[in-house]
Amino acid sequence: MTGFRSVGPHFFRIDGNLVVIHPIGVPDLESVRFVYESIEREIPAYEDLYLLVNMTRVTGAPPVESRRYIAEWTARHAVRAIAYVNPNILNRAVLILMENAMRLLGRSYGASAVFAGEPEAQRWLDARRGTTG
Repeated sequence: MTGFRSVGPHFFRIDGNLVVIHPIGVPDLESVRFVYESIEREIPAYEDLYLLVNMTRVTGAPPVESRRYIAEWTARHAVRAIAYVNPNILNRAVLILMENAMRLLGRSYGASAVFAGEPEAQRWLDARRGTTG
């Protein structure tokens, strides 16, 4: 993957205020923490942050601890929109539950959407970021 950094089995790249993440396998707490801490060390201070998460190679739902960590991380980093690419049906349900829980706790971020491919997800995020791909 051109321009991507490897963190354990996972990959990410940063393009300004856009972070593209390719998790692999089941995102357990240790690997989730490792990925997000690595990203945190490299992102500049942005008021708005956008995530594109390509879930094509995720093989299972993240455990509760991983979901909690991700929710807290997104709340701390002013995530304005998240585009999910190709989550399986189980992970789509988990995403809905996570977003509803975040709203109930007052930690809601801007928009989120699910896409079949990265090009569509990238265009959707670019429109929210005010950029063109």
